[in-house]
Amino acid sequence: MLKRTACLFALLLIGVVIIATSAPVRANDDIEDGKTYRVVRTNGKEVVGEVTELGNVYKVKVASGITVTLKKSEVREIISLESEQPAAIDVDHRRLAMEITDAEIEQILGDESVEDLYVWEYIEQVDLMEPLELDEESVRIMERYAGREGKRLITPHFVFVYTSSPGAARRLAARLETVYKWNVTFMRLFAIPPKKPDSKLEVFYFNTYEEYGAYQTLNGFKSMGALGFYYSLNNRCAFFDMNTWPPVAAALAGSTDTSRPYKERMKLKNEYKRWSDWMNIAVVQHEATHSIQFNIGIFPQRGNIGKWMIEGLCVQFEVAPSITGGSLGSINYSRLDDWHKMYGRKGERVPWTFVKNQILSNGMGYHDYVMGWAINYYLRKEFRDEYAEWMQLMAAREDDFSVRINTTQRLADFENLFGKVDEEWVQEMFDYIAAIPMRESAIVRDPRNP
Repeated sequence: MLKRTACLFALLLIGVVIIATSAPVRANDDIEDGKTYRVVRTNGKEVVGEVTELGNVYKVKVASGITVTLKKSEVREIISLESEQPAAIDVDHRRLAMEITDAEIEQILGDESVEDLYVWEYIEQVDLMEPLELDEESVRIMERYAGREGKRLITPHFVFVYTSSPGAARRLAARLETVYKWNVTFMRLFAIPPKKPDSKLEVFYFNTYEEYGAYQTLNGFKSMGALGFYYSLNNRCAFFDMNTWPPVAAALAGSTDTSRPYKERMKLKNEYKRWSDWMNIAVVQHEATHSIQFNIGIFPQRGNIGKWMIEGLCVQFEVAPSITGGSLGSINYSRLDDWHKMYGRKGERVPWTFVKNQILSNGMGYHDYVMGWAINYYLRKEFRDEYAEWMQLMAAREDDFSVRINTTQRLADFENLFGKVDEEWVQEMFDYIAAIPMRESAIVRDPRNP
């Protein structure tokens, strides 16, 4: 899903075919800030837009509003378009007026190993992709919690204190750095003012469920049975190797029972191993997304934001990598599957007022994840400009537990941007979700409840 052919990049230029008639400006020549150029990269790809030279990079603002940052070392030549004449072709004015599409954005940003192309245009420059500082004192406290087996792993934006194998910790770190980039990308796409975290985001990764359970108890979460959590009061995440979770561990132990046929044992082992590995990534990406979003400015930590909004956005980043993509770059088919089971494919099992109540509530349990996913996905796809304003409003909520938003104001804020939430509005959303094709191959089901 994240892979795109080079032809998609040409969509940015559709309707504006030009013929070069002027001499190229080499990458090391002076550039007039704000002037439009064709920038030819060393890999042959081109970007057209207003160019600004800053230090060792060029920043190119394309027609869609996206700003691409290119290192000077990856630019072959820069051609001024001032004297270039449009060819005699039919111009698709309707297409030129459209916003940049998801496919175009992905082509600009690349796949999950993309270089950092994130630029902020606010008065106070904040580069979220720069490495964060390490809070050494806080990490030492984490190491004391982890005990003798605790080790640390430092990445640009995270610090892990782990008791697992180094390989497992490195795989986890790689996933979280990818999810961090996706969240920064999300902020850039919807013009949410960035906030740089004070220090690297802190993560525990325990080798066993028993270690994790002890830490849960320490924080008062043991009774909740969560398979991973982000705790805002100490601003840390905690996870464990899902293969050691008692139901999975018991099933894997059963796969060694030689009294059972070999094929049956191997089938059981493979099913549980696949599911636990998938769950491990999904839980880690979900809870880490909370940490990222509360620390880089998507949501204020103590702001009065509806639970459907917080969880509904978060689940869009939890998707484990598969043939359909990963994180924000993929549809969350597991949540879509839950939607079908809970509400019916077309939402026929719930009244339209249920959606309105969800928007107005502070929390409605598991509906915050499933219905919250659907509302966020629908708004992001069908109301791009309005959703950007909405996200900016959420980010600007006061970071104070005592400041509450009443239901009248909640509804007014929502309807001012997205229209009156009535039966017709809800039915349009239901129809949109119903039209999403299900991909059963993208779902990894719990062997206990296939």
